[in-house]
Amino acid sequence: MLTHTVFITGGTGYIGSRLIDALLADGHTVRALARR
Repeated sequence: MLTHTVFITGGTGYIGSRLIDALLADGHTVRALARR
């Protein structure tokens, strides 16, 4: 399986948090950006 490092903006929002959960479950590395 090919894994990637993924950069997410808005990672604390509804869609961003669900997307992060899904990417982590698939084995990807996630970096997230938040305003605060």
